[in-house]
Amino acid sequence: MRMYPREFPPKRRRKPQRRAEMRIFTALASSPIGGFAYYEWRRDFDYGELDFAIWVEGLGRVALQVKGGIYRLQDGEWELHTRDGPLHVASSPIDEAWLGALDLHDDIADRLAPAYDPFVVPILAFPDMDPDEAITKLARRKRVNLLWRPDPTTEAIAEILRSQPVRKP
Repeated sequence: MRMYPREFPPKRRRKPQRRAEMRIFTALASSPIGGFAYYEWRRDFDYGELDFAIWVEGLGRVALQVKGGIYRLQDGEWELHTRDGPLHVASSPIDEAWLGALDLHDDIADRLAPAYDPFVVPILAFPDMDPDEAITKLARRKRVNLLWRPDPTTEAIAEILRSQPVRKP
């Protein structure tokens, strides 16, 4: 898979909060599956940043948001568990993935004006976590696909794309 940029930004390699993104970047870059991925895609500066905008050849488009570390959803509130204790997370990772997919959809539609609806599949990856029932239940309600430990691979992403009821090239 072709990656843009070609290598993970050197200044981010030592940042602990970017380790999960770097592992996924490496997995995507070494994948034999055709397509391309943009790391840190952004529609423009009025919109949030999406960790990866991915096009898998012959299967479709993905908005992939990556959350490294251990997250918990307690009574509707998100927490990131650290060695210093839990930290409140202001924005929902599920909403970030969903909104990233909407932004990517709109950007494709605005730039290319395709004759078809550019369907984008939202995926949220928790590469450091085992499946969590509360997060899974909320993601299902919001139609966001989840990937858990071990690190998500392009084959796992392709399998999600194959399972979608709506896929347009």
